[in-house]
Amino acid sequence: MNHPKRSKLLKRLQSEKDTSAVQENQLLKVWSAVNKLHYGDESAQLRAAWELIKIGEYAVPALIEALSDDQQSVWRLASAALVKIGEPAVNPLIELLGSENEQVRLLAAGALHKMEREPSRATARSG
Repeated sequence: MNHPKRSKLLKRLQSEKDTSAVQENQLLKVWSAVNKLHYGDESAQLRAAWELIKIGEYAVPALIEALSDDQQSVWRLASAALVKIGEPAVNPLIELLGSENEQVRLLAAGALHKMEREPSRATARSG
């Protein structure tokens, strides 16, 4: 089944300038986890969110995209994952504060607020 949002995401991932083997491996992991996030049952979605958190900054574009998903479970997990990823997600979330989509604006604001209160994996490593 061809999903327009995932097709758009795949094209964006494929157009990245740095196509090192490491990055390609990370992008394949992102693609796999995004499919589980969208099509999996609740357990598979939760595992997919944790996979995306472990991947970190390479997963940010996919998680940002997932904030506008129609499924509540998808956008809730995406928001929580962005909070856990931390610093690499800050600028993309700030950009979403100007979105025309109210749901996306609220999710971005909520994620940024939680980031202020919760130590993330990224800031914990540097501190």
